[in-house]
Amino acid sequence: MYAQIKMREGGEGQMSIDETLALGMQSFATCAAKAINKALERAGKVFAHRYHATAVTSPRQTRNALAYILCNWRHHGEARGTRVHLDRFSSAISFDRWSTGGYRLPDKHDPLPVRPAETWLLRIGWSLHHPPISPFEVPGGLVGSTELVSAAAARPPPR
Repeated sequence: MYAQIKMREGGEGQMSIDETLALGMQSFATCAAKAINKALERAGKVFAHRYHATAVTSPRQTRNALAYILCNWRHHGEARGTRVHLDRFSSAISFDRWSTGGYRLPDKHDPLPVRPAETWLLRIGWSLHHPPISPFEVPGGLVGSTELVSAAAARPPPR
C-alpha cells in the first residue's frame, strides 16, 4: 500500500503507508511527551518503546494481523461475562470472512466506515491458505481450545 505525498522539492513522490504512519506516530509521541513533561514539570523519556511498523507480506501474517485487529479486545478480557460475539466499537461487524458466517447489522446501528480491501492478501490471499477467523478467537489461541491453551500455559512467563 502506498500513499501519495508531495516532496519538499515540489515533485511527486511515494511513501509507503507504514513510513507515513511511523512518521505520524513519532510526531505524536514527541508532542505528547513534551506536553506531559511540561505539565508534570519534569524532563526525560515518557514512552518506554518507540513505534515499530512491520510490513505484512504473507497469507499467515495477514490472517494473524486481521485476527489481532478484530479480536484483540478478547485478549484484554473485554468480552468476559458477556455473550457478545464482536467488539461493538470496531468495524468487525463489516468483516465478511468470519468462521460463523456473516452478522446482521443490529437495528439503529450506524457501522463504522470501512474501505474495501485493495491488496490480494487482504481480499482473498490469506483465506486460500488459512481457516476463517472465529469471532471467539483470542490472539495467541482460540478460547476453549485445550491444545492452544495448554501450549500457552506451558510457555515460560515473559520477563
